[in-house]
Formats: sequence, C-alpha cells, structure tokens
Amino acid sequence: QNVIAEQKLLYDFKFHEMKFDTDTPVLVLSKGKSIFKCDSTIVVKRSTEIPVSYAEIRPSRSVANAWREYLLLARQMDVDITEEAGKMIETDFVAMRKLNPNLSERTMHLRIEICRLLTISHLEKKISRKTWDAAGRACKAMLQ
Repeated sequence: QNVIAEQKLLYDFKFHEMKFDTDTPVLVLSKGKSIFKCDSTIVVKRSTEIPVSYAEIRPSRSVANAWREYLLLARQMDVDITEEAGKMIETDFVAMRKLNPNLSERTMHLRIEICRLLTISHLEKKISRKTWDAAGRACKAMLQ
C-alpha cells in the first residue's frame, strides 16, 4: 500500500524499519473491488468472449517489441504545459468552479494528470485542446 500511495517501500530489518523511495508505476487489476486503496479506478467490461488459450491472443515477437519500445519511449517523456495551454486550463477551471463551487482541488489535479498521461500516450510533448477535452470526459466518467 505504501508503494501505491507514497512511492515508498517499507523494509523490516527485524530491529529497525526503513522506508526506501521508489519510482514504481503500479497498476492494480481486480475482478471486483480492490483491497488496495487507489486514487482512481476504471471499470473495464469485455466486449467479446475470453479466448480459450493464451496462444490465441499471444502477439507476434515484432508486435511485442513494438509495444516495449512504445512503453520505454512514453515512460521517458515529459509534458510541457505551454502558456497557451495554461491559460486554457485556467479558463476551464474558472468556468467549472462557476458551475460547481464545490469542485474539489483533487478533481482538478486528477484532470491535469489524466491529460498529462493521455498526452504521453499519444507521444506528444504539449497539451492540446483535443487531449484536454478527452481528459475531461475521462475524469467525469471516473468520478461517476
């Protein structure tokens, strides 16, 4: 739980406990409600029957290598919030607060984080209006 929430790994030396900083992305998969506390959850519903065996869904070596390269590249990317994107985000947050004065700071940070992750997933370096709007839809769906 500490690795998920704080990115710290607790190690017990029997006479003394220490926390070590980590940089470990955590993805929790669960058939039902997880026993781990997570910042956000996404419900995934299957649209087809589950294949009979792993052999039916196993990607080719070239496809697996392409995914590995994509994940390595995406993991190393940074997202730049340009002045234009910053103004867009600020304007939207002001409008959202006018519509809902109880809008939490956590919700606003969640939308920014989703937008950052979506931007990286498209291997882009700057936040766009399209990605910002997609993050808003995803954030709304996650909070319902």
